[in-house]
Amino acid sequence: MALCTGLWYHAEMNSQQRGQIEQFSRSLQLSLAPLLKSRDAELARAQLNHIRYSSTLPLTAIVIYDAEQRILAGSDTNDALRAYIPDLTVSEFIIQRQGQHLLAVMPLPEMASGAVSSAANSSLALNNQAYLLLVIQNGLAHSVWLVPMLLVAIIGILVLRVLQHNLLQASSRLHSDISLITHKLSQLQQGQHSIHLDEELVAELYPLKLAVNELAAHQLAMQHNTQLTQQQLHDTARQDTAQLQQLNQQYQAVQGNYQRLQQLVQLRLSNLRQLSDNGTGLEHEQLQRALADLVQLWSLEHSSEQLEYQNINLSELVASVVQNVQPVLAGYHTELQIIEGEAIAVSQASLPLPQVQLLLRALLQLCARVSAATELVLRLQLRTDDTSRLEISVTCNGNGIPARVVQLLQSTDGRALQWHETDIGCVIAITPKCAAKLSVQSLEGLGSTVSVALPLTVQDSPYQAFQQILLFDQSTLLSERKQSLNRLAQHIVTCADMAELERKMQSHSEVAIVFLPEPADLVRWQPLLQRLVKRSRCLFFAKAAELAIWRETLQYPVFAPPFYLAQLHQLPVATELPRLLVVDDNPTNLAFVQVLLKSQPLQLTLAASGVEALQLCQQQRFDLVLLDIQLPDIAGTDVAIQLRQLAGYQEIPILAFTAHALADEVAAFKRAGMNDVILKPLDASKLEQILFWCSKVKINHISQ
Repeated sequence: MALCTGLWYHAEMNSQQRGQIEQFSRSLQLSLAPLLKSRDAELARAQLNHIRYSSTLPLTAIVIYDAEQRILAGSDTNDALRAYIPDLTVSEFIIQRQGQHLLAVMPLPEMASGAVSSAANSSLALNNQAYLLLVIQNGLAHSVWLVPMLLVAIIGILVLRVLQHNLLQASSRLHSDISLITHKLSQLQQGQHSIHLDEELVAELYPLKLAVNELAAHQLAMQHNTQLTQQQLHDTARQDTAQLQQLNQQYQAVQGNYQRLQQLVQLRLSNLRQLSDNGTGLEHEQLQRALADLVQLWSLEHSSEQLEYQNINLSELVASVVQNVQPVLAGYHTELQIIEGEAIAVSQASLPLPQVQLLLRALLQLCARVSAATELVLRLQLRTDDTSRLEISVTCNGNGIPARVVQLLQSTDGRALQWHETDIGCVIAITPKCAAKLSVQSLEGLGSTVSVALPLTVQDSPYQAFQQILLFDQSTLLSERKQSLNRLAQHIVTCADMAELERKMQSHSEVAIVFLPEPADLVRWQPLLQRLVKRSRCLFFAKAAELAIWRETLQYPVFAPPFYLAQLHQLPVATELPRLLVVDDNPTNLAFVQVLLKSQPLQLTLAASGVEALQLCQQQRFDLVLLDIQLPDIAGTDVAIQLRQLAGYQEIPILAFTAHALADEVAAFKRAGMNDVILKPLDASKLEQILFWCSKVKINHISQ
């Protein structure tokens, strides 16, 4: 900013100086005509010197010369002025820099032939052209632009110092609060029961403050219960041996819980110390996230509350987890892909929502930390065969999960966790709470998969269905993506190369999901995708490194992965498919047409006579009519004429359906209001002609 300010100010002063010089030169031009006509060189020199000294510009000399570069008049006529005369003549006002001087040159209007000259002869011909030269001292001091630049630099440095001071204060406060909590926990560990944390801590440590106070209260209550239990054992030991054993078991259970809690306190206290020792090398946000994860793990391990089940659409669950975990994955430079089973988007499940969200987040973060992992694939499948369960698996590439981590997950033992392995602890803590089954597969150098089977109850959920979805993907996930869309569309059209996409996009698709390839052939991709945008509502996805290129190319929203089914629910309701009316008196032809058009994206209605066709058109509006010419009751041309007289049928396409069509017959069809001719029998090539008119109808609807 300081450099730009200085440069701008310097350029602005130069611009003002140039304008001032040009204005002075043009005003001086008017007063030179009578001076040049004078034959007295001394008088001309005196007047030019007067102009020079009275000017506000720092003029060194004023010189008039002719086209042959001879000095005609000047404020200083010594030979030193010749060094300032330009080598070439000029046709307009220019300014040149020469050493510490500025040379301003301007052509003068044609003068009389008896002009003053500084040569031996006092009147030399000007050859009808003269030039004015101003030699100006370039006095623009560095302080003119250096002072503003220094002021901006000083202000910027002060702002940066203030920000640095604030960040250091926040970090120092966070470290001091962590040290305070560590001290309190150490006192609890040493057996001091009257511990209470009353100091004000930073907001991130507030849950940990509550947990410490709760632990102190719990430890005090346990001491009281222990004393009471021992007294009860002493009083009843002589009365009932069975009661004695029962109380002893209760005491052992209380003692075991107390020891387990003490172990957890020691473990998490050790983790806090590790975090405090290693926290100096972390950024403020990383330190906050690590501390929050550690507090969350602690809350999971010592909490004995019952799980609260909530009903939620499973696709919305995936969306909430993706939004929460994306910043974490971005820090590991891994890209996430999501494959949801076909029942995910149409089902609502009852499950412990906070715990399942945390479990999904922990699984993704655990796999993202695998060495050399660059891609994660989250798969969710709903099974309802023998028991309802949600199968979750996270697959990652890279070097595989370390054997130590695999052993920890399989043993469900979190005592050996480090401070940065809270995600492993969350998986270990949540899996038994939710009665889930965990499995780990890992091959060194080939990647790994962590799977969880979670029991739940399922019911149907309302959803938005589409007539047809176009899916383009060149990756190996194409078939899985198509499978996940099965419940959301009647027709799913897939393609994996540009030519196939260009061909299949001709049929109407309400939604187009395109996973963009590497931007290698943008000249061909740009017009193709822009045509697709005009035909369908599109969702474009590109890798994070290629987002900027595709967005600039398409001038259309392009999203980074992952794609999840909830994104389709945010699209507006689709327009309905084209409505086609086929009129033919031959039942065989109608049956064949019905079979041929059954799988096409259109709504088909059949009529066996002209009267029936007119009645149907009066009751509802069709987008396209395929009309047989030889009908038993009314000729097809007469039906077309009557159709054109109905409201809403003046512009719709009407296609003649006939076994032959000579040139004069085609002309008669056109006069009756028909747009095209389809020859019998109907086959695949003629089907393309019908679909062309259907797509044209839908394009017109979309543009309107």
